[in-house]
Amino acid sequence: MNQLADQKIKVLFIPRWYPDKTDPMSGLFIRHLAESLTGACDVTVFHVISNDFGQSKMKVTLEYEEGIQILRIFYKTNPTSFPLIAPLLKIVMYYMAYRRGVNELGPYRPDLIHAHVLTRNTILAWLLSLHFKVPFLISEHWSRYYPESGNTPNYFHRLLINIVVRRSKALVCVSLALMKALESCRIIHPETIIIGNIIDNTFFIPRKKLSGNQIRQILHVSCFDDKSKNITGFLHALHRLSQCRNDFNVFIVGDGVDFQKIKTYIHEIGLNENFIKFAGLLTGQHLVHAYHNSDFLVQSSVFETFGTVVVEALVSGLPVVATRTGIAAELITPERGILIDPGDDVALFHAMNEMLDS
Repeated sequence: MNQLADQKIKVLFIPRWYPDKTDPMSGLFIRHLAESLTGACDVTVFHVISNDFGQSKMKVTLEYEEGIQILRIFYKTNPTSFPLIAPLLKIVMYYMAYRRGVNELGPYRPDLIHAHVLTRNTILAWLLSLHFKVPFLISEHWSRYYPESGNTPNYFHRLLINIVVRRSKALVCVSLALMKALESCRIIHPETIIIGNIIDNTFFIPRKKLSGNQIRQILHVSCFDDKSKNITGFLHALHRLSQCRNDFNVFIVGDGVDFQKIKTYIHEIGLNENFIKFAGLLTGQHLVHAYHNSDFLVQSSVFETFGTVVVEALVSGLPVVATRTGIAAELITPERGILIDPGDDVALFHAMNEMLDS
């Protein structure tokens, strides 16, 4: 594999999520971190992905994106009529894909391995650290440690997580809230560091002051996972707001598993669609344009590990209505917006009503 300048530290990223052509939004924050390091580091991404792509059992691609070398190993788990062995089959296929990836790395040798998201690929990072005889660290981004997620690790899973975590040089959490959630699950590392997600403040820049338009635009940006983002709660509060005033419209950015559910829910509660626009996925300058043409952002999540959209809004000069989750609880002051408790749709209605007035 081609190498960048020898004086750069060679960092091997092993992410659970990373954007590709099939899902350009998955792990976007990890890609932003990788891109931010390219000035000082030679970054290679080693991504093992379970994917259904025709008849082939395994596929390897090597691409260069924004100065980053990306090795993707796609593997397919064969369907089986014996569900009891399906988990074992997935582990075997994953390990085979890992071995294929190691072979593809060839003479490449990193100085540091950086794994993202526990647990499976951090075991892979641990194995590679033993193979290359280099240290590894772990960054956690997942919300599974919050009780509200309904997906907290069981006792045996926590044992496995701690075995891996304690062999790493450090554990990085993207927010204080996530660090506390990990600690509540008794997942602790003596070298725990908080490093937030990357926001490009040369890209998201303060907007020019909006004209004195009497119709305010409310912005919502999310991945359309209603369980975590509580978009139905946001719509319920909007419905109540629309019954007492009509001086606003709503611009909703994003896509995801619950997109159609949300569209259906609007009809179920009798919410007037005329003042709501669904923009779908927006990136680059199109996303910046959405921030610059809105008056405030609403983040209605039940739980967040970080909350990138909150920071993007603040950097763009927008005030924010947000739940006390992720980074919002640390950043939002009375000068920057309004904080409410997660899941409190009545408080969300009052906060948006107050924001429209002020």
